[in-house]
Amino acid sequence: MMWYRQNAWEATSDAVSKTWLAVDEDLHREEAESPVAFQKAEAPTLRMSSGQIFITFPIRVGAQVAAVKSEILRQLKRVTADNGTLSVQSEVHRAEELVTFNMAKLNLGKPAVAGMSITSKLTIQMRVPQQEGVRPSVSFVKQGALTDDELSVFSAALRAANKVISPADTTPAAAPPPPVMRDLLGDDLGAGILGFVRHMEEVRDAFSEIREAWAEVGAEWEHMHDRPGEPDSPTYGNRRTGEQAGDAQGFPAERRRPRLMPGQQRRQPLQGPPEREEEKFEYGSQEADQAAQQLQSLGTMVYPPGNKAAIDWGILAGYADQKQQIEDTMLLALLHPEVYETIAKGTRRHFANNKARAVLFEGPPGTGKTTSARVIASQASVPLVYVPLEAVASKWYGESERLLSEVFKAAEMLPGCIIFLDEVDSLATSRNSEMHEATRRLLGVLLRHLDGFETNKRSVVIAATNRKEDLDPALLSRFNTSVQFGLPDESCRAEILHQYAKHLTDQEVASVAAASPGMAGRDLKDLSEQAERRWASKIIRKVVEPDQLPPVAEYIAAANQRVKEREAKQRRTQLPFAML
Repeated sequence: MMWYRQNAWEATSDAVSKTWLAVDEDLHREEAESPVAFQKAEAPTLRMSSGQIFITFPIRVGAQVAAVKSEILRQLKRVTADNGTLSVQSEVHRAEELVTFNMAKLNLGKPAVAGMSITSKLTIQMRVPQQEGVRPSVSFVKQGALTDDELSVFSAALRAANKVISPADTTPAAAPPPPVMRDLLGDDLGAGILGFVRHMEEVRDAFSEIREAWAEVGAEWEHMHDRPGEPDSPTYGNRRTGEQAGDAQGFPAERRRPRLMPGQQRRQPLQGPPEREEEKFEYGSQEADQAAQQLQSLGTMVYPPGNKAAIDWGILAGYADQKQQIEDTMLLALLHPEVYETIAKGTRRHFANNKARAVLFEGPPGTGKTTSARVIASQASVPLVYVPLEAVASKWYGESERLLSEVFKAAEMLPGCIIFLDEVDSLATSRNSEMHEATRRLLGVLLRHLDGFETNKRSVVIAATNRKEDLDPALLSRFNTSVQFGLPDESCRAEILHQYAKHLTDQEVASVAAASPGMAGRDLKDLSEQAERRWASKIIRKVVEPDQLPPVAEYIAAANQRVKEREAKQRRTQLPFAML
């Protein structure tokens, strides 16, 4: 799933960038001939949250909001005409109108990214604030990359949002009469009737304005006569004699309220402003949300803090020693920092934080390093910032160092987080005479930020590698501890297989574990999925009964096949050296 999201992000970023370049070029060409100076158009911004890609762009000053809405609706009707559905919802809350377009279409063509669902779903949100000074905006929300049809809708909406109507274009020309009216009445008579209809509409609007003005005058009149008068005032008692009216007990009689004018409503008593609802932020505060958006724009993946029950150690079978070490050095320090601080104050002459600042996860691929980082972030209720290699790698001079530095600076704006550096051996290899200058500079940036990383926050840097021997000694000295994730033994493989084949007995699971030597947890998951797929094909071909589950023989066959594939790969790797 991680690679699919990354591929979708790269494909969407590339498509949005190309579309914006084309639109921006057309806008410059059109506005170059205009004598009016327009405000500069703004490029769309991208961010990823919970696997969804958000593409947002503002509606340019001078553009017509209604025209943007109509263009989006027209394009969505076009792409969903054959095999799609479309729904539109509009609601107003908190002084803002929110128009939501939901589109679903059967994707019969080849998807832009491998693994994309055959049904493509797209949500478009158009926010129109009611207060002045706040610009409306349009957001495209998609789980995955944009298809060709969705990209055409995005291009049309982007053009409409930046299409400024000049003052000369604001006065609409008189439209010609419809063809049916021209055929029946002729051009002159038809145009005259349409002109008369437009004139009557203008008269109606004028009467509406007069009616509203009279309503305001009547409200002021009512307000004046609703004030309590003095005892000797004619409005307090009898208007003709000035005598005070009253009942038998001497209390003044109820005054008659003046008659309302047509279209007038009685003024309601003034009330205070409604209480403002407390804004909810995904990452705890507005500053933290902005920092998360900046991290996503830099190419990292940010997972918001979730419920502690969302992810726990149950998803990682085995590795009891590694779990204990992680809890002692990181997780408990994030959950109960005051205990660690009390011990440090009682044992040290000069207080210094004793919590782990940087930890190294080492081991072969598929042994649970990334999963452990997700468990730590979920249990500690802090965001997980996943930094892949491609997020900071760049071919331009000094760009990689700048990107890595910005990632650390943005992460420091969060109240706490887990920064996970995947494949750190590609960024910080051992320094020698053959090291490239760019790698040397990137290593220097990483060392400086690890030294200056604040330990008073609930944050930890976790670096993952499967080639610890290639890391620079200066970098290794920065890690407070190292957790070794080796290949699981036979008993650990049995515990992992129980996660994916719960219907097998303990003896059957043990036989599958014995048939899969040297396999990591990811390999065991893959062979279990392979056994399930082969069994599903037999059910579809009616070879077996549909109410049966895969037997142990299917799992052993999948394990044997994976062992053969691994041995063949090793022979191909060793063949060039044998020929020397």
